[in-house]
Amino acid sequence: MRYLCVAMLVLALALPAVAASPQYALVYNLTFNSDGTISGTFGGIPVSGTWGGGSWTLTIDGKTFATGTYTCNGTCTFTGTTLMGKSASFTFSSATLTGTKTGQLAGVFSNHGGWVSSVTKWASANLTGVRRGQIVSAAAHNNQLWKQANGNGSAASANSHSKEQSNNGGGNGKGKGPK
Repeated sequence: MRYLCVAMLVLALALPAVAASPQYALVYNLTFNSDGTISGTFGGIPVSGTWGGGSWTLTIDGKTFATGTYTCNGTCTFTGTTLMGKSASFTFSSATLTGTKTGQLAGVFSNHGGWVSSVTKWASANLTGVRRGQIVSAAAHNNQLWKQANGNGSAASANSHSKEQSNNGGGNGKGKGPK
């Protein structure tokens, strides 16, 4: 009986904290240049790309990482259709077609481990050597960017590679990929 009371107390204390946690999101900072190029970061990963004719593509070292479409009717809506070669659905909006777009995409991955695991699989199939590790490390860094954006981290921690980042549970192949 005592163990049951302790278990109920632990659950009662833990549930409000879990319920109050924001949904995991990929942080993006993309600049759509007037010459049809894109530069910036997506989920913490440095990307480049192109846009034009209603579609956009993000690449890493020339390998397609994400694709989508856009429409502009007063406001521009950017819709992602593939991410790391898999069907995905995500949307962000901007008042203009060109310029820098920043924000968070919630719901694409259920947790940080799923994001890092999926990036690890993609990088293993598309990149070699040190570059593979750099991209996986950058994906792991998204967690610090996300925490900082939600008031759970500082600028100093977002720009450092702490031990906490390497203990994120990602990359084990058991994470959940794009929804």
